[in-house]
Amino acid sequence: MKREGKVFFIKILLVSLAAVLFINIIILTFFKIIPSETTSNANVQFTISRSKAINIIDDTFDGDTTDFPTGNNLALEKIENMILEKTSLGKIVFNESINLTQIVQESDDPLYEKEVDLDKNVIINFNFIEIDSSIMTNLNKPATLYLYGLTFNTPRILRNGELCPENICKIIDYSNGILKFSVTGFTYYYSSEETPIGEIARGGACAYDWKCTDWQPLVCPKTEIQTRECTNQGTCVGVIGKPNETRKCAFEPGKPLLDINIEIFEKEILAGEDLIVKIQLINFGKAERTDVLLEYKITDSEGKNIFSQLESAAIETKLDLIKKISLPKNIDFDEYTLQVNARYDDKIASSTANFKVVKKEISEKEKIYITLIIILTIILASLIYLLIRLKRKHIIIIKKADLKEIIKNG
Repeated sequence: MKREGKVFFIKILLVSLAAVLFINIIILTFFKIIPSETTSNANVQFTISRSKAINIIDDTFDGDTTDFPTGNNLALEKIENMILEKTSLGKIVFNESINLTQIVQESDDPLYEKEVDLDKNVIINFNFIEIDSSIMTNLNKPATLYLYGLTFNTPRILRNGELCPENICKIIDYSNGILKFSVTGFTYYYSSEETPIGEIARGGACAYDWKCTDWQPLVCPKTEIQTRECTNQGTCVGVIGKPNETRKCAFEPGKPLLDINIEIFEKEILAGEDLIVKIQLINFGKAERTDVLLEYKITDSEGKNIFSQLESAAIETKLDLIKKISLPKNIDFDEYTLQVNARYDDKIASSTANFKVVKKEISEKEKIYITLIIILTIILASLIYLLIRLKRKHIIIIKKADLKEIIKNG
């Protein structure tokens, strides 16, 4: 009887293993395409998942137009100095950061869910620039406009076909047929025309008012050349009396001159993960050992400091570092700024980069896989329960048979 009991349990075990193997085959078949040596002539239908990346439609623009990233929606949230240009007609340079994710629309492209159609809503023609601000609401920002190929002697700016007020439009420069001017926004379209002779006469003498930025870089570089940008804030059009925008300076090779650059490998990380940063220090001064104090600071979107650390380093000409920063496990889901300062010889070099802490999203495949695991667990638990029930029943049958045998032989 003991031998029969063992055989019975072996059969139950084999049935359980077969059930587990069958379920695993189902899971593997779902998550992996198994190639077949034969092909069918029947119609095959495919389902294409639409990408959640935002499709930027800018096919009609060229030249200095910003190279919009594909598949990185985070990078589209803050675009500095965004440019749209048609090299034979004109150009728009936005003076404030632009968030393209706030003006998305449903996409007609089967590959994308959302799109920003710049071709349709931003028009640059000859002597004409317009943005449909009712749709492109986030492009209604101050900008510098360029109109190419003009032949006017003394152009003036028109807004929606009428003379643009000076507090809204201001001419920066006009030379070689290119009119450069600033605007405060895009509620209207902009163009230009020749200033009537009578208007010039009534306007009287104009005045130049040149404003220049500081010389850059602040410390004379190894090239011994510094530059700046000068713009005319006055009423005259032209470049008369424009200050020099380049100068020669004296480089001091005996003193260190550091530059620092940082790069964050992953712009979106999960709470509790490590932030990996590449740091590059370059010494433009004399090639000798320089001790540097590196200061790390991380602040949230409200400017609150959540991390700070100091460490020392030594550099001669160039130093590359990979820094791993362990973020707090209870860090909020937010946008953060990492600032790295290099302090040396009473001077400081600084660089910043942004990143975001996000929640982990479970994909559809992961959800299905988890569901299948749960089903597998339930099946296994049921088989074990059934095995226990059958074991008890088998023991009872064996005992009854033994009892009958005893009574018969007694």
